[in-house]
Parts: sequence; C-alpha cells; structure tokens
Amino acid sequence: MVEEVNEMSGGATLESGPAKRKPRTQEGSAPVLSLKDQRRPIVVRIKGKKKSKRKYTRGTKDLQIGLRTATRANDRLIGALADGFEKYRKRSNRSSRKKRDGALRDLFKNSAAGWSTTLRRSSKVPVIMAKAIRGRVLRRSVRNMGRLVRLFIG
Repeated sequence: MVEEVNEMSGGATLESGPAKRKPRTQEGSAPVLSLKDQRRPIVVRIKGKKKSKRKYTRGTKDLQIGLRTATRANDRLIGALADGFEKYRKRSNRSSRKKRDGALRDLFKNSAAGWSTTLRRSSKVPVIMAKAIRGRVLRRSVRNMGRLVRLFIG
C-alpha cells in the first residue's frame, strides 16, 4: 500500500492501491494531467426572502395551528393510500401480462404489497396528530371550550 498526501484535502493522508503510473506522454509533449482528483464542489448560498411570520387573531392561534397540522396529517394519509393503490395496480397489471388470470391468481399477493406501501407511508400520521395535540394547547382549548359552553348554557 502506498500512502499519499492529497493537497486538496488539507494534508490528510489517503491510502491507495498499487503505486500510480506516471502520466502518459507522447513523444516531445508535456505529460497529460488529470484534474479528476482535484475537483471540489463550489457551494453557493443565496440568501433568499425569509418566510413571513403567521399572524393570528387573539385566541384563534391554537385552533389554526391544530387545523394546519391535521390537514398535513390528512394529506399524508391520502398520499399513502394513493401510493398503495398505485402499487397494487402496477403489480396487478404485471401479473396479468405474465400469466393467464394472473391478476386473480396474485390478488392477495398484490393487495398485500399495496397495503404494505400504504402502511409504511402513513405510519407517521399518529405522530403528527399527537404533536398537534400538545399538552398546553390541549389544556387551553379545553378551557376555552368550557367557557363557550358556560356562555351558551348559562
């Protein structure tokens, strides 16, 4: 093993296989050097516009945050169902092309694959809903609901 020092990596040592061959040269010409090992990505960070802060009417913030989180969870669940049905459809089509009555013969296998995809993609939904119902927010919402009930009842 030959140990080399890579100039681009700030002096870190690299282990490589057998000793590298000398660059090929044609008669009377300079050696051909490769920049392959010396390339480094250039990272450009562009400062964009910051997201604007959400504005709420006093007393409605918790409700709006809860609704937004529930909508996000619902969106994830619907997307998971769509992915599962798509997986079932694709596998069913492939089964029907491969063998006679393949869609019927592989019905349970294809359905299981579709449900597996659905469950895998939707597994975070309960976590998202639990985060939506945080302790303080829930207590405050229950308190506000109690006030509304007392206001209407009496």
